[in-house]
Amino acid sequence: MPGVYGLSNAREWVFVGAADDIRAALLAHLQEGDTTLKSRVPTGFTFEICHPSQRAARVSRLVTELSPVCNRGIVKAGGAG
Repeated sequence: MPGVYGLSNAREWVFVGAADDIRAALLAHLQEGDTTLKSRVPTGFTFEICHPSQRAARVSRLVTELSPVCNRGIVKAGGAG
């Protein structure tokens, strides 16, 4: 399922990304080694189905609104995942 997704914990938004296959992107995050994302222990997940032509703008808007810790310092946050 294509779209944008967000990971959070009880204190903060951890990451916002986009993928052609959200499920595969989440599984890839789970298999990552010692990363900032995993160190923040995400326990929450949300997603939106989003057409590929709108994903970059939606991710950018969500990053601006939510300020997820793992997206800080990323100039363009549209193609991750």
